[in-house]
This record gives sequence, C-alpha cells and structure tokens, in this order.
Amino acid sequence: MDPVFENTPDGLRIGSDKVVFFEESIVVYTGRAMPDWQVREYCRIPIYFQDRKYYVRRKARAEPPYLMGYELAPWPEDLHEESTLSITYDEEYVAQRDRLILADQKNDLVRLLLLPFFPLLGFLWSRFKDRELERFGLNPASMTSASLLLSSAVVVIETIFLFVLPSHVGFAEVVFGLATSWLDYALFAVLLLDTIARYDQVLRGVESPPGFLEWLVKLFWRPRGGARNHSP
Repeated sequence: MDPVFENTPDGLRIGSDKVVFFEESIVVYTGRAMPDWQVREYCRIPIYFQDRKYYVRRKARAEPPYLMGYELAPWPEDLHEESTLSITYDEEYVAQRDRLILADQKNDLVRLLLLPFFPLLGFLWSRFKDRELERFGLNPASMTSASLLLSSAVVVIETIFLFVLPSHVGFAEVVFGLATSWLDYALFAVLLLDTIARYDQVLRGVESPPGFLEWLVKLFWRPRGGARNHSP
C-alpha cells in the first residue's frame, strides 16, 4: 500500500469525513474503510462529487483520527470504459455508510452475547430464528443442529439413569429431588420424538428446520386458507 496520507488541518467536512482539495485531485479522509472504492487499471469505478467525475487513483492509511485516505483523480475525457457500479459521494452517502457500519457493529455485539446460548436458541421456532436471529449472523440450521446435540445428550443421560442403572431413578429426580420419575419418563419420550423428527428435517436439507415440537403443531394444525376456485 502507498505511504500514509498526512492529515492536514484544512479541508471540507462531509459528514464524518474530510475532503482536501489539491490542484486537480482530491483526497478523502475517512474513519471507515470503503471496500467499493477500489484502485483499478481497467473498468474503473466512477465516483461523482460536486458535479465532477473521479476515479480512485490510490489509497493508503491515514493519520489519526482518520483510518484511510483515498486520492480521487479527474476522470479522463478519453476513458469510456467504466464499471457498472457508480458512487455519488456526498453527506447522504457518508451518513448511510456510517449507519450501516453502526448497525453491523451492534449486530456483532448481540451475536457475541447470544453465542453462549447457541444450542438453546435452536429450540426456538423457525419463524423467530429466520426473522429475529439470522440478522445477527446466527444460521438457523446450525442452531438447530446444536440443539439436536443437546437434546440427544439429555436422551442418552436419561436412558442411562432410567434403564441402565439398577436404581432406575431419573436424572431430574436426582437433581431436583422429585418424588417420582414421571417427569423423567415424559422428558425422555418427548425429547426422543422431537430429536428424531427435527433431525429428519435437517437430513432433508430444510433451510430453516423447525424448533421444539413445531413439527407436531404443524402436523395437526393447518392455517385456514381462502376458498378454492374449482374449474368447471
């Protein structure tokens, strides 16, 4: 990468960015890296600023408080080949870019907070996982697979406690001091059926597999549809 762009006190503020004018070219100082602003020899990306057309001649790190500097040169009059992507650089562009970056940072933070509960999130129903969790970078199929591992582990533990050990005392009965093992038998049966049914959906390659007992509800309940038109 080219040498670092020196920060100058003068310049035009464009939102959180700063633009410094030279004889023909300009340098855009920004605290955000902009992947679309590429240095190309061919098929250059046109960038419009103040009714003038530019292209990225070079880019380099910038001195604090900025991160990157982009040198824009005037678009040659004899250059007719250009990218289908074009950029209009103004305050609206900078504001939208900063909003998207801030939203991504918030999503990354929420994702980190949710990661410890990743196996449990797979028990949630598919619609919630699609609409509320996938935007945080949490894949519904991966969450479901993690929940299947957890439920399989519980089934194995209950199998050992209920059917292998001589006492035939359930795991929940031991942990919570219950008087009977009916809760363990119920948990064993429900988790076993749910694990089999949901694992079948994973094997089928369903993009967003169902959550806990979602398959059972859909089996016995169908949304009311409109009246069907029958052809004569």
